[in-house]
Amino acid sequence: MAFSACVAGVKQLNHFVILIGFQRAFSMDERIAWGLIAIKESVFEGETLEDWYSLSGKQGEDKEGMINLVFAYRVGKASALFMMLTSSIESFKVNR
Repeated sequence: MAFSACVAGVKQLNHFVILIGFQRAFSMDERIAWGLIAIKESVFEGETLEDWYSLSGKQGEDKEGMINLVFAYRVGKASALFMMLTSSIESFKVNR
């Protein structure tokens, strides 16, 4: 699984929460994994940063798997600020 996001106006952003879950049409949604991800200051100084981050879930804190995130920051047209975020999930287990 991979995704990309582009967030405008994020110079003040220093962390975010990532949630991974199932969205269902006829029953309750299920949260599978989550994590609080800190963005290092070096990203806002122009460095591209790729790292693995632990996810928490039913198995416990930092035991649900890992997610690979790549952060890059640049100034776009009309002085808009952009941070590109791409990711891939290494593995996470679902207890049912």
